Amino acid sequence: MTVPKRRRTALGLAALAVLPLLTAAAPAEDGDPWRCTHGSSPSSRGQGSRDAYVTHTDPDNGDRVGMNFTAADQRITQWNRSDDTADYFGRFYAGNRIVTTWRWNLEGRQPDYTHRFDQPRGQKVQLEVTLWQPSKGGCVDNGGVT
Repeated sequence: MTVPKRRRTALGLAALAVLPLLTAAAPAEDGDPWRCTHGSSPSSRGQGSRDAYVTHTDPDNGDRVGMNFTAADQRITQWNRSDDTADYFGRFYAGNRIVTTWRWNLEGRQPDYTHRFDQPRGQKVQLEVTLWQPSKGGCVDNGGVT
């Protein structure tokens, strides 16, 4: 083996040894990603409308963040029962095109926040809650319909 080829081989092996350290996600403070539950159900509004929710729960201490979409009055409510800061997204779709993206942020233990929309019937609604510490994960539901 020539010197340049040995050097390339050694550098390649060193890179392989360091790669897992560079690509590994940082663990959450408590070592656990949060648990996501989500779903949707027929709305009292009828005509194919569906209410939806997402709840993101810390498995260690039960802290929770989440949001609900209520189709009957086109309302999105966010809540934060944790010490973590969370971002909340509500997206309304007509076909495959995003018509409205709504974003809100709540710091830990802030009061609930509700926002009302006036969107046409039949738009799909996506709810997403993301914690500021990425290793804790996020929570998404695509089941809402106006």
